[in-house]
Amino acid sequence: MKMPDHQMRERAVEALMTDRVLTARQLFVDHQVEERALRGLPYKDALVHPVHMRPSEQAQVRFYSLSAALLRNTTNPQLSHFTGTAQIRHALIRQALASPQPDLPKSWKVLGHVKGLDQPDAEFHRGDLLLATEFDTGSYTRTKIMMKMDEYRERYDGVVWGVVSRKRGERLQDRFPDIQVVYDTWWNPQVTGPLTTKRKPVR
Repeated sequence: MKMPDHQMRERAVEALMTDRVLTARQLFVDHQVEERALRGLPYKDALVHPVHMRPSEQAQVRFYSLSAALLRNTTNPQLSHFTGTAQIRHALIRQALASPQPDLPKSWKVLGHVKGLDQPDAEFHRGDLLLATEFDTGSYTRTKIMMKMDEYRERYDGVVWGVVSRKRGERLQDRFPDIQVVYDTWWNPQVTGPLTTKRKPVR
């Protein structure tokens, strides 16, 4: 039975209140919202390059937000970062729902940039634990990654790191076996999911 348009719209608004920006594809795949139910919501069509240093890899996407000003005043790479961060949340929800005892991410909060503070893109609770979430397009140097890891490990109970390259994710998982790595293809959300490696993260 198809979901009524008003119900799909309510679902989209709820998701956008949490994630700030989502693509039409994400809303369809992860929230079962068809575009006809999104009429009247602010959107922006864009050609994006989702993987750092791979200019030949591009995707045509439609960004949705509840704020027309946010779409107007935010660059495409920044909008992509919002959607990449959101895709980590979606992957964690999928993973939790596939478990016999679902432990859904709670109190998801997208964090803004604070000068002088290396804070994650988002934070959330898993049970009593507060976890940091970082979305990485491949632009971070090893030094930058180490700085972020040190900062997050000191302030949080765990780290979830989203990557757009499987190879990069495998290297990170080998180097930091206590974190959870998510393969994050936000522009093609069906492929997104926890990275499968030989070594399992602690959390």
